[in-house]
Amino acid sequence: MNADAKNQDSDFAPQSNDESLIGPFIDGELPMGEARRVETLIEENEEYRTLAENFKKLDDLARTSFSEVPKVSSTQWGQVWENIQKEGPQKQPQPKRFNEWIVPFISIAALVLLGLYLGSLFFGDPEAPKSEDPPMVQKDDLEEVIPEEGEESTTVDFSG
Repeated sequence: MNADAKNQDSDFAPQSNDESLIGPFIDGELPMGEARRVETLIEENEEYRTLAENFKKLDDLARTSFSEVPKVSSTQWGQVWENIQKEGPQKQPQPKRFNEWIVPFISIAALVLLGLYLGSLFFGDPEAPKSEDPPMVQKDDLEEVIPEEGEESTTVDFSG
């Protein structure tokens, strides 16, 4: 067997998507080359042949069930159109973006911090020394000692 004959045989071997081509084949929707390949598969494969027969039965049932398409008046179409316009487009809820939730969160945090700061200013103990402030000394508590000749230091008395 030559390479061309082998390639032709592999063209007619069942493939995973062949089953989905049987319906379009029965409806006459496939191009000629592909239609020949599917026809050969149906002739050679019992499962595909049964599937093709079922599609033909379904087509016959659909053809005989309705003698004609039901008529719809322009008034009925107008009502359908009015209902569509009343409902309008349906919006799907979108997840909130980062800036839609972070800005209110930061604003609330800033207000809390401002409230704590102002509360400590108005309701805090004014007599309590703050850790970063140097101890307060009254002017009367200081005594200056003038150094004598030869001395270079100054002594301050804090006792009161």
